[in-house]
Amino acid sequence: MNERLNLSSGETEVFIGINGLGNGLGSREDKWSCWCQVDLYIKNRFFFFDRTNDEMLTLGEVEYLRNAFDDLLNDRITKKSNVSFIEPDLEFALSPKFDVRESENHIWVREGMGIIDISADLIINLSDMKDGYNGQTFSLPLDRLEIGNLKSYLDNAAIKLHFQWDNYSE
Repeated sequence: MNERLNLSSGETEVFIGINGLGNGLGSREDKWSCWCQVDLYIKNRFFFFDRTNDEMLTLGEVEYLRNAFDDLLNDRITKKSNVSFIEPDLEFALSPKFDVRESENHIWVREGMGIIDISADLIINLSDMKDGYNGQTFSLPLDRLEIGNLKSYLDNAAIKLHFQWDNYSE
C-alpha cells in the first residue's frame, strides 16, 4: 500500500498513510478489530509528530471514520460530534454546516456570509513515555476539500485492506 495522502497547508507538512493490516491479520477471527498500520507525520516550526506503522486504528474504525466523513460531506450530520477510537491517540471533531443567522448571538450577517461550511479537526492526544496521556492535544483544522480528500483516501485504503484480509494465507 504505502501510499500517503498529503494534507500539507502553509508551513505545516501533513502526511497520512495506511500501509496495510497488522496485528490480528493471522487470527481470522474478527476482521473489524484487526489493526491497521498507520503513518502520521505532522511538522511545522512549533510542532513535530512522526509515527510510522503505528497500530492506532482498526479496520472497523477506518470504515466508521470514512462513513462519518461521508455523512459530514453529505449534510447528514446536523450537530457537532466527535469520532474517537480504541487507541486514544487520535480523534476527529466534526462540525456540520452552520447558519449564523439562526444563532442566538448574531448581531449582523453580511449578505452571502450566513452559512459556515463543514469542517473537522484532527486531534492528536499527546502523551509522554512516563505518565501516558496528559490532557495536552494538537489540533489540525480540515476544510471541505481536505475532508473530501481524506474520505477518498480512506475509500481506496479500505478496498486494499479488505483485499489483504480476504487474500491472506499463513
